[in-house]
Amino acid sequence: MVSLASSGANTTQSSLLRITMEKKSEASDSRISAGETNQTAIQNSYISSTIGDGCNSNAKSVKFVGAPCGNSVFSTPAHPAIVLEDYTFDLGHASFPSCHASTFVEVEEGVFFVAYFGGTYEGEPDVKIWGQFYKGGIWSEPEVIDEEPDVPLWNPVLFKMPDGQLLIFYKIGPEVQKWSGFMKRSFDNGLSWSEREQLPPGILGPTKNKPLLLEDGSLICGSSVESYMAWGAWVEITHDYGATWSKYGPIYVQDLPMGVIQPVPFMTQKGHIRILLRATEEIGKICFSDSFDNGHTWTYALPTTIESPNSGR
Repeated sequence: MVSLASSGANTTQSSLLRITMEKKSEASDSRISAGETNQTAIQNSYISSTIGDGCNSNAKSVKFVGAPCGNSVFSTPAHPAIVLEDYTFDLGHASFPSCHASTFVEVEEGVFFVAYFGGTYEGEPDVKIWGQFYKGGIWSEPEVIDEEPDVPLWNPVLFKMPDGQLLIFYKIGPEVQKWSGFMKRSFDNGLSWSEREQLPPGILGPTKNKPLLLEDGSLICGSSVESYMAWGAWVEITHDYGATWSKYGPIYVQDLPMGVIQPVPFMTQKGHIRILLRATEEIGKICFSDSFDNGHTWTYALPTTIESPNSGR
């Protein structure tokens, strides 16, 4: 399994993806519990995206490197190994100077698809959703998945359903507080996309992180709203590939309106759903909330012991 964690800073010019493949351990459960909040959250693989600043702009060849140990966010007792580190396009060769919020999926064995938003800068009216393939050691050129004249697009999230249908969720709007949720579908692993579908009023789709697919076919999407005086999270659930939706929440830190956003859901070893949430600098820690009824009701969000820099500092 392959997934992605994106860096918080909006960065420029080139996109570096670090791909890791999952190595599961049968002997231990590395998911966060109330008494084990210093352990990693999800026993998944991660692709960390660092774009431009902080990257070696001369690095072009694929690197095979060992995974870092001791990182409380991304290392586990059976930590995954990084198998590929590469730029998705050469420095200065893209038609946009800035890109951010990468999302990644393996569309077929050995073939990967990445999407992100790119333009002059995050929130500028020329920002579009772009996609690229990785096959046989070669990245394709960035191609536009969707755009809106004079309005920015935001935070794509890719997810491949069991029937092979590839979904991409994203936002369109002049700013975060005014965006609306949209999606497209691909039936050929990202080579072509359906017409844009607007999600129902009040439904945004996954705000930034990948959904969780339950055995009954329910797709659990972590959503959130950043309003003028409050941050809060919700869970949006579709049972029919995005045709109809239900919304559950809000999920928030008790007595703290400016709290948490961008939930990422996962199934614990004990069989209930947990979400991790980005938190404000005032809280300073990644938070979590639990559901014991498949996402319909949620506990108050509580801090873990994992540091949360919000969007980076």
